[in-house]
Amino acid sequence: MTTFDDRERAAEARWAGAAETEFRVLSRAKRALAVWAAQSLGQQDGAAEITAQRLLQADLEGHLPVPEAVVRLLAGHVTRTEIESHYQHLLDLAHAAEGAPEAPPHAH
Repeated sequence: MTTFDDRERAAEARWAGAAETEFRVLSRAKRALAVWAAQSLGQQDGAAEITAQRLLQADLEGHLPVPEAVVRLLAGHVTRTEIESHYQHLLDLAHAAEGAPEAPPHAH
């Protein structure tokens, strides 16, 4: 092993760790946004959970990202700006929970 090989492996490990952390952050924020959207429509407990799961499944399958799905779901109830602001807040909270630095706005 050379010093270069060691450095390369260390860099790859840091990148993989950062990517995993960002995945967890985005997953946590998207889930929280989906639940918030359902609750904003007056849904509680089981109904809110079902709606959130549907939004998350559509995102996972690549049909519609959760933030855009929430904009469509809440059209006429909450503005896009309010949703984007709330999503950014949730991302900040998720980064804090993971111990990760906050990402710049709309870097997702």
